[in-house]
Amino acid sequence: MLRTLFSRPALCSNIRSTVTRAAYSTKPAAEAQTKAPKRVTVRPAPKIPAPAPAPTLFPTLDAVPEAAYTLTQATPEKAGWYSLSRTRGNQLPVYADVRANGHRTTIIRRIEGSLPLLKRDLLSALGLDKDQIKIKPVSNQIVIAGDYVKQVRALFRQADL
Repeated sequence: MLRTLFSRPALCSNIRSTVTRAAYSTKPAAEAQTKAPKRVTVRPAPKIPAPAPAPTLFPTLDAVPEAAYTLTQATPEKAGWYSLSRTRGNQLPVYADVRANGHRTTIIRRIEGSLPLLKRDLLSALGLDKDQIKIKPVSNQIVIAGDYVKQVRALFRQADL
């Protein structure tokens, strides 16, 4: 016995589609026949010798002397150097920043070399407190609280930076 199902007609068509399916059977399902399981033999995997270690590009830490990877404390004589690269207009990169609340800061940009050494020299030359000068290591800038643009430019011109 077959039954026919009619689906809804398409939106732009007046033709019905038909799907023919077998009727549901009322007979009970046949019982599955059971078979004896097959015998499976398991054999151990053959032993493969480990390959020789390949030569490495970098030595192990045991092969490197301790003095080669120990950091030493820098002395003030070996602390480093600093310089300023000039702008396109051959000006010193010292800027005044005035915030909305009226606070003025001096920003020194384009610093190459040791930022702490430059901070120490600015502290001694301008006579400022430690809290007034901040280092921005990510952008290589020094920010001074207050308007010290003229004094800093005069220092850099005198030092021929």
